[in-house]
Amino acid sequence: MKENSKTVPQKESAARKRKRWPLLVIIFLLLGVLGFSGYKVLSGMNKYREGDAFYEDLAVSAATEGSETAQSGSAPAEKKVTRKINRSKIEELPEDGSQSGESSGEEEQLEEIEVVDLSINYSSLSSQNGDIAGWIYCEGTPINYPIVRGSNNDFYLDHRFDGVYSIFGSIFIDCRCPKDFSAEDTLIYGHHMDNGSMFAAIVNYKSQSYYNAHPTMLIDTPSGDFLLELFAGYTAATDDVCYSYPVYGGSRDTLIDHALAMSTFQSGIVPSSSDRIVTLSTCAYDFKNARYVVLGVLTPLL
Repeated sequence: MKENSKTVPQKESAARKRKRWPLLVIIFLLLGVLGFSGYKVLSGMNKYREGDAFYEDLAVSAATEGSETAQSGSAPAEKKVTRKINRSKIEELPEDGSQSGESSGEEEQLEEIEVVDLSINYSSLSSQNGDIAGWIYCEGTPINYPIVRGSNNDFYLDHRFDGVYSIFGSIFIDCRCPKDFSAEDTLIYGHHMDNGSMFAAIVNYKSQSYYNAHPTMLIDTPSGDFLLELFAGYTAATDDVCYSYPVYGGSRDTLIDHALAMSTFQSGIVPSSSDRIVTLSTCAYDFKNARYVVLGVLTPLL
């Protein structure tokens, strides 16, 4: 009887152990999944930190030596300078809402404005990357990046300005557009990063209030500086006219009319026939492969 009483608990203990194995396996699998997920999250966060840090440091190092930006180590300099623009080059949108504006006058109408002095050192940037085309900046937003133009539209999708692989990629001009912004319409791409960097802020132009707060950007180039006066923004498909016109040709009037009709904000201006246009494009998530584009008039700063 004593022997039997001893063997029963042993059998029950072995049975319990056999029952525990599936549970232990599940626990180990869950721990493995959690560990891998945690690694992926931390790895992703680190990639974002690296990307942000790289472009922030580049904005400082790109400042002309001796400028306030270079001395303070902040980007960009908050120092503003007075520049002039020729307002007679922009046509006002008629009050009746039609999209065929008339010139505001043959005589030059120079207006003084205050803009941030970026003081970009292109000698330094070109020594790092010969594809440098300019710099884009929008005050009060994260947009403060070099613009490049490569030999194709693939490389800079996942490579930073210094050529290092990165999910951030670069802000880059369509390779079929001239590098010097001499085209009637220059098409520029940038990623919509989850942390709000690169061109993510562009989708905020879906709101009229955001446009009211940020109606212009600055485009600095080796040959001159420009005020980018935004006149329209809208959600577009990948076969939209804004992607075909700059590189395949077509009707400029069709592009402008389409952009103004579709725009999510009202700017009150329409480009004149002599104005150059810049189209900024980033991903949107309104539908599959959606994009959001903002178009602006490239006005030289005098």
